[in-house]
Amino acid sequence: MTILIVDNCPLFRQGLISALAEKGEEQRVVEAGQSETAMGVIQKEKVDLVISDLRIGREDGLELLKKSKKQNPNLKYIIFSGSSRRDDILKTKQLGADGYIQKDTKVEDIVYGIDVVSRGSCYYSPGVMEKLLVALPQEFRRLTLRERQVLDLLRTGLTNAEIASQLFISEGTTKKHISSILGKLNVSNRIEAIIYANKLYS
Repeated sequence: MTILIVDNCPLFRQGLISALAEKGEEQRVVEAGQSETAMGVIQKEKVDLVISDLRIGREDGLELLKKSKKQNPNLKYIIFSGSSRRDDILKTKQLGADGYIQKDTKVEDIVYGIDVVSRGSCYYSPGVMEKLLVALPQEFRRLTLRERQVLDLLRTGLTNAEIASQLFISEGTTKKHISSILGKLNVSNRIEAIIYANKLYS
């Protein structure tokens, strides 16, 4: 997997590169400090995931998001930002971003969010999710943060054992979370739960 980090702050880019390196997985990380440079990388190389600031210096990160998705609709894209404005969050979602992570998020949660998105699901920081909950169905709002994490991983096709490993919980606890999710969403099985979640994030 090739990950492109776009931010005008070199220290932030290096910090994120270090955090990703600690995962110990095989991945190639490239970086860019400007939108134009980032777009050049996306056009010339096979980039799988872009992690970009909402504001790249004086540039609008949403423009890069829009152009990137036009260039490659299958490109996974995460917005990193210090902003928690609902308008910013909704715009990124409408433009097809797969995740929105606040910059004050704990490192382990950042790495977790990137992993969720790289597996084909969506991820929003808890504070960001709260901003979106207003527009989400009541049954989904009843899920706890951990249950939302389990549902995110369910969408990527992981087994109970794999979900347990990802979240550092037991397989029995995972089964209990899934049972609770099914009850709160009023669905009969995990397939229906996945369909529900896919519609929610579409």
